[in-house]
Amino acid sequence: MLSMAVQQTSLHNLARLFRTARHLRLSQLYFRIVRVLRRRYERTALGRRRYQSRGVPPSDVVALRNPLQESRARRCLEEGGAYRFLNVTLETHGSWFPSGASDLWLFNLHYFDYVFEIKDDAVFQDLVLDWIERVPICHPLAWS
Repeated sequence: MLSMAVQQTSLHNLARLFRTARHLRLSQLYFRIVRVLRRRYERTALGRRRYQSRGVPPSDVVALRNPLQESRARRCLEEGGAYRFLNVTLETHGSWFPSGASDLWLFNLHYFDYVFEIKDDAVFQDLVLDWIERVPICHPLAWS
């Protein structure tokens, strides 16, 4: 009974593969096959030695950039309570809508991505409670 279910699943997958592949150009199929074979070769010991001798890491070892970590690595909180977004540093002076700030700058301020820089729980709590108290509900820049 189990082998029959496995056969039906395999046939279903084969039918899905055919329905997908029939819409592809021949060059797309060719390069897809080449890519699969190259990855399998890279995973063998011979393939790893060959690529490492050329200074090229195998595709399954290549480190990808993480833009989220990079954005958090940029400091947004400046000394004295100033914030820096979009290469513009502004003093808020306790206001959530400081004068001279563009809409995009204000959007970054209200987005709160900089909270990861705050190490003190009390400072974080004061900041959030101040925002809740002083920013009008459904303000287009603060709540979008």
